[in-house]
Amino acid sequence: MSNLFFYHEPVMLKEAIKMLAIDGDGVYIDGTFGNGGHTQVILESNPHATVIAIDKDPMAVRKSSIFKHIYQERFTFINDCFSNMDCILKNFLSANVKVKGIFLDLGISSVQIESPDRGFSFNIKSKLDMRMDNTNHNISADEVIKNSKEKDLQDIFSRFGEEKLSKKIVKKIIFERKSGDINTVKLSRIIDSIKSKTSKQPSTKIFQALRIYVNSELDVLCKVLRKVNSILEKKGRVVVLSFHSLEDRIVKNFFSDNSVKGSHAILNESESASKNKAIFQTSPPSPMAPTINEQAENPRSRSAVLRMGIKRSL
Repeated sequence: MSNLFFYHEPVMLKEAIKMLAIDGDGVYIDGTFGNGGHTQVILESNPHATVIAIDKDPMAVRKSSIFKHIYQERFTFINDCFSNMDCILKNFLSANVKVKGIFLDLGISSVQIESPDRGFSFNIKSKLDMRMDNTNHNISADEVIKNSKEKDLQDIFSRFGEEKLSKKIVKKIIFERKSGDINTVKLSRIIDSIKSKTSKQPSTKIFQALRIYVNSELDVLCKVLRKVNSILEKKGRVVVLSFHSLEDRIVKNFFSDNSVKGSHAILNESESASKNKAIFQTSPPSPMAPTINEQAENPRSRSAVLRMGIKRSL
């Protein structure tokens, strides 16, 4: 199998594909196409499988054209947000066709991190942007840093970065922005001046918070999880790879509260476990963490958690 994706093998690739259990002529959704690593393995695993890949990042469009040339009618790419999955599928599947598997990789790719004009990395000097779709007119991280009130910035850093020193960091940002724009490297230096050096890069939580806020990542995740029940066929699988505690908590609660009665359910009432029907079955090996070897080879994988739910035959 030729390698169509760039830089490195996706995190927990083999484990994710095993959880999806690719079988027969099913339709699979890769909601976060990125560089196409997971899509390629799905398509290569079974010659009858088809993939509808979704990604709102314009960079993914160029990559998708290679896949279309190779896999033709077995591959469809949609440049959109995965939270619109239900509407997208109405245009490509007949009403009685359901999906066998849905995969969501909630991480940011190396290509995005290492692109100098995206503003995701605190190691590359650039304007703060952090929009997954940087062709739209949504607010950028630069505008958040430049225009937000002190209290609002503190709330963003505390809520989405779980940063204990957010108050001190924000005060320094407010002071520094008076003298000019704050780019990625300058923001990282501001954070470094407040936080002592630890095993984790001091800027990680603040950059995470800005990215989550700019892209409404947690809201988008909740939105798509509300829809998977109506999209999947019976015994269909949804597999989610998360990289920080905020998003993993949402996924964990989703599976927990919609396989047993709970207090965090985010399904619509008509779909929810309030009818005393457990919608999903969760069982080992979910959840899974990367192997020690993978963590050593790819440090970015260390925080990854892979979870799976199987739609029950009610």
